[in-house]
Amino acid sequence: MRITLISDTHQKHKKTTEFLPGGDLLIHAGDIMTSGYHKREVEDFLAWFSKRTNYTKKIFIAGNHDRLFESAPDLIEPHLDEFHEAIYLEDSSFEYYPELERPIKIYGSPWQPEFYNWAFNLPRNGEELSAKWTAIPSDTDILVTHGPAQTYLDTSGPPWNEPLRL
Repeated sequence: MRITLISDTHQKHKKTTEFLPGGDLLIHAGDIMTSGYHKREVEDFLAWFSKRTNYTKKIFIAGNHDRLFESAPDLIEPHLDEFHEAIYLEDSSFEYYPELERPIKIYGSPWQPEFYNWAFNLPRNGEELSAKWTAIPSDTDILVTHGPAQTYLDTSGPPWNEPLRL
């Protein structure tokens, strides 16, 4: 199976086109928008993403810059219906049926520990965020999130923004 993962394109997705080799799955792990307030950015991304015909399935989640997905899902939903080739996951699963003995279960969640005043933020180590993580099915094969894995570069500030000392 061939999977391509991209993320944080911030409306520069068209610049990636020539680098997408094709395959079974194209997965975008969030931040399709710049500031997250303009519906036309979602329309532009979905039109482009849906046309990646060199992939069998195209799956994406929202990121912390994709504010409209959290604050105004009613504005987004008609576009998701229009571009149904693009599969949007928000605390939900999709099963991909390649020519294997069983389906591949993909789960997507945009939530992340609080980071400034962005979208899909919940208090770090809080009950709400814990409930989001607990809801992830244990039989998930591919987990798509916007933030890093717990304890792997999942904090901001020192020492990450300090100069490297050798």
